Amino acid sequence: MRAARNQVGLSGADLGAFLGLDKTQVSKIEGETRGISVREMPKLAQALRVTPQWLLGLKATPTFSLAHRLNGAAESAGAQVRAAAVLNVEDLLADQGLVDAPVPTAAGQAVMEQIRTGFPAPPRSRQEAQRQGRRMAELVRETLNLGNAELGDLPDLIETHFATDVVLSPLGTDVDGLCAHTEDRAVIVASTSFDAGHVRFTLAHELGHHLLADPRPVIDEDEVEPASGTLTERRVSAFAAHLLLPPAGVGEMLDTRRVTQADFDTQASKAGRAARSLADRYGASVPATVYQLADLGFIADTDTWIDLLDNQKEWADSAVTSQRTIPSVRPPRRLLDAALDAAAARKTGTGPLAVLLEREDEDAIYTEFVAEGSLRA
Repeated sequence: MRAARNQVGLSGADLGAFLGLDKTQVSKIEGETRGISVREMPKLAQALRVTPQWLLGLKATPTFSLAHRLNGAAESAGAQVRAAAVLNVEDLLADQGLVDAPVPTAAGQAVMEQIRTGFPAPPRSRQEAQRQGRRMAELVRETLNLGNAELGDLPDLIETHFATDVVLSPLGTDVDGLCAHTEDRAVIVASTSFDAGHVRFTLAHELGHHLLADPRPVIDEDEVEPASGTLTERRVSAFAAHLLLPPAGVGEMLDTRRVTQADFDTQASKAGRAARSLADRYGASVPATVYQLADLGFIADTDTWIDLLDNQKEWADSAVTSQRTIPSVRPPRRLLDAALDAAAARKTGTGPLAVLLEREDEDAIYTEFVAEGSLRA
């Protein structure tokens, strides 16, 4: 238990204050000369970001191993706590045989193998980072037969093909998200306190880290920008931009509207409307759209165009489907389904559902999802 406390950065006094115990009592628990009461067990598990099963000495699972790597760094504590909470629910359900481990599709596995063998080393220049990110996105679209179409339900695509759980939560604007992964499990968290395009870019960016088997078990992102950061970050940002905004699709729309580089140079209205339509059609953020247009040679002054698109609201095109909505709270679909089925079958209470849905009204959850038979959100 002492190792678990150190992992989350708590002193004995800190843990004691959280539990209502003094430092001596905590030392006795860690020295196994004092037991843990039933009342103390849930709070202790919460403080250490582990499951009660682990505290009771049950076998550590891959899910627990990943959750335990989330040490709650100050700048991303909310995202890490949310990821750990979801992983602990999985551990609870899996311990009772109520949920299976995620498995990638054959196509998803093929993508991961191609990317990991094709790009084993970090890029050495910005140009190389851009080229590698673009090729990664091409591999995903080619192997999954996505063509040049816009990506609809991005969280579902990530979960279905890459066995990576996606968690969406309103975590504020101090952190964009994170990717936490081991050989056995992966989870991506994104803050929904941003607009939908920003959230989708964060998801694609974090997916890039996982597809590359980034050696860091937890990759915190306090700010995901399309064209900034280390070369490693630039590579996954290029991947995200090309995945969301495939060059062929971008070129096709601009050709159809007869928009050229000269139109962007002169800040023509038709260029602005086309750029806004691209962002809306593909569910991309304004910065990602502008930087993608710059990478394709259409835009030279990215800062000016970001400001223009943010402020020229009349450029919005009502004929194009507006940017996809993102639910404020979204737990991994497989865990939500398992928790709903378990509650309906009276194999668990509504506690797991409350954690997954970020709700405290367990009675209302029971009425809404279980008693009335509404078993799918």
